[in-house]
Amino acid sequence: MVVIIYSFGCGLRIKIQAQPVQVAGLPVNYNSLIQAMIYKNLSKSFRVFLHNHGFLLGNRPFKLFTFSKLFGKCKFNNKKIYFMDAVTLYVSSPVKRFLKDLVTSLMKRGTFLIGKNLFTIEKIELLPLPQFNSTHMIETLSPITMYSTLYTADQRKKTYYYSPFEREFEELIGKNLRKKCKLVYHRTVETPVKIKPLRVRERVIIFKKNVIKAWEGKFQLTTGKLLFKTGYETGLGSKNSQGFGMFRVIG
Repeated sequence: MVVIIYSFGCGLRIKIQAQPVQVAGLPVNYNSLIQAMIYKNLSKSFRVFLHNHGFLLGNRPFKLFTFSKLFGKCKFNNKKIYFMDAVTLYVSSPVKRFLKDLVTSLMKRGTFLIGKNLFTIEKIELLPLPQFNSTHMIETLSPITMYSTLYTADQRKKTYYYSPFEREFEELIGKNLRKKCKLVYHRTVETPVKIKPLRVRERVIIFKKNVIKAWEGKFQLTTGKLLFKTGYETGLGSKNSQGFGMFRVIG
């Protein structure tokens, strides 16, 4: 039986707890499989809109959702990750239609597939929005990536991924966050964004044959409350809908 819990003063983030029907063997780079599961559980019209168009700010499309990696008891073997027991997945979005579609479908089905692995849903919880201050310690639930597309001398495109120890990482995260804030809340916010790595490590993730460099761990984030809320709902940095940039507040 699926149990859905609503909390008073909820923010737009859900926590899904599910049990694999049998030991779930996934490729180490499983982000695209979770993304596919999410799209499958949206209504057809909304899924097509989101996949083909997204929400536009000028000519720039945003999907306006993000998700975490899977949390649960696991082991690695032969380039695969095996989940032996219950798993937890977090999904966030400021778009109510998105989460309504997702939760309604999951509740109706009671199960979902990640790749060929069947999971039975035990509980879906709508989490309360944190009370944001100007500075918090945050911990990533999925790694943060930030990049620029550059051109070589012969005009070939090259993707450069920034380290959080480079100033461009912070600058571009701030610009990206302000754009998403303007799109979601129709407000132009010039509050500075400061993100300081505290205890982090680099992750290299392959998403549909694309190599993405990202960083996970603990950061200190300083900005205004509305930008905090935007980042919490949409994710920090780039490629949020591919499973990047989700965080939780830990201090």
